[in-house]
Amino acid sequence: MRLANSPTIDVDDLVSDMYLAPGRRDSDDNLKLVSNRLLLADCDQFALLGLYRHVLRGKRLVDDETNPLCDILKLSGVVKVEQGYLKVRNEIYRRVFDYAWVEKHLPGVEVRRQKEAFRRGQVRAFVFSGAALTVVGSLALFAFRRQISPGIMRTLPARKPNGQIRKPRVLTQRRSKLNARPIPPI
Repeated sequence: MRLANSPTIDVDDLVSDMYLAPGRRDSDDNLKLVSNRLLLADCDQFALLGLYRHVLRGKRLVDDETNPLCDILKLSGVVKVEQGYLKVRNEIYRRVFDYAWVEKHLPGVEVRRQKEAFRRGQVRAFVFSGAALTVVGSLALFAFRRQISPGIMRTLPARKPNGQIRKPRVLTQRRSKLNARPIPPI
C-alpha cells in the first residue's frame, strides 16, 4: 500500500535490512529468543536440530504431540503446524535459521568429524598392515619351504662345471638298493 506523497518503500529491502543483514541475528531480540530456545533447550541438541533440518528440507513431518522435540520447535516459534505437519513459520526464519546455521550449531560437529577421520585412518592402517603382514608372511613361508638342509643337499642334482646336471649319489644309491630288492610274490 502506497500512501500519497510518500516515497516508495521496497518491503524486501526493508526486511533484509532489519532481519537478514549480517549481525542482525545476534542483535534482534526476537531472533535471539528463538535461537536461545533452540540452542539452550534441555534435550538432545543433535536430534532437535536434525528434526528442524528435516523441516527445512520440506519433509512432511507429522506433528507428534508425544515427541518433546516437536514441542520445543513449536514453542521456540521457528515452526508452525499446518494441516497436521510441521512447517517453517515464515520466510524470515527460513533464511535466518537456515542449513548453515543448523550445521554451525550442531553439537560436536568438529569432534564427530575428527572421530570419523580417526576411524578411517585406523581402517586404512589395518588394511595396509594386513597386506604388509600377508606379503611378509608369504615370503617367509616361501623362504622356509625353499630352505635347504645339509641332508637334502646331497639328494639334489648338482651341476658340473660344463653346466650338465650330475645325478646325485644318494639318489642313485637309493635307487640301486630299491632295484636290488626282490619283489615279493603275490
